[in-house]
Amino acid sequence: MMLVVFSDSFNNSRQVDREIELASEDRKPILTFRITDDAFQGAKKYYLKNINWIDAFPNPKESFGPLLTNICRLLGIEEPTQKTRVTADKEIEIVREERKQTDAGVTTVPTSATTRSSTRRKAVPANSTHEYFDASLMDSMSDAEKIAYLRKWAVQGDSDAQYKLGEMYYYGNGVEEDEAEAVKWYRKAAEQGHADAQYNLGGMYHLGWGVEKDYVEAVEWYRKAAEQGHANAQYYLGNMYDIGYGVEEDEVEAVKWYRKSAKQGNKEAKKRL
Repeated sequence: MMLVVFSDSFNNSRQVDREIELASEDRKPILTFRITDDAFQGAKKYYLKNINWIDAFPNPKESFGPLLTNICRLLGIEEPTQKTRVTADKEIEIVREERKQTDAGVTTVPTSATTRSSTRRKAVPANSTHEYFDASLMDSMSDAEKIAYLRKWAVQGDSDAQYKLGEMYYYGNGVEEDEAEAVKWYRKAAEQGHADAQYNLGGMYHLGWGVEKDYVEAVEWYRKAAEQGHANAQYYLGNMYDIGYGVEEDEVEAVKWYRKSAKQGNKEAKKRL
């Protein structure tokens, strides 16, 4: 079947007219899901006006139930029960878990943030009383103590502490889960060149977590991390080129970044190649 999400931009597309004509020629059922109250134009006036449609404006989400019911009816299948439906929140958790698994399964090149921390520690004399951020001290701390320690150094501009504080907010460790707050600290670290923070910030823009979804912004941060050798960022940057999100679709550029990521062990990048 063909599901038409009818909006002003859809209505003004001539290419869509041909797609509707092809669906009609193939005798495929067409269901129109109207998210704006606009009059049908062009071929849409002929093909869509007198067939099934759902007026879903101004709150499309409230019409998802009728949408599912009509899709099942037109396809001649049984509508799933409420218990078997995957909620929007569950879908987000699935995506998040997939991202965790991807991250856990890849060995990345040490980031510049790691190098900066090591250099800073080596520069401090053994008998010095000068304090500096040391992530190893957190091993024996409770989550609440970690938050206090990280915040102390994050507000002083330490990018490692800012990144780790963002992680605490992202996962809800020691604080209430807060994606917007996670974005805030990722951004502070990312702007200082922290590759892991740049990658995570790209992911937040990519998925619309804590910020408005923005593929162009996602590409920018993925690229910054990818250029520092971050394998996961290289994979996702390749993926953006592959499907044309935030950049012009470019298979050659996609292969370039997939290959860089694959050489570091990213299994998903190897599959794409």
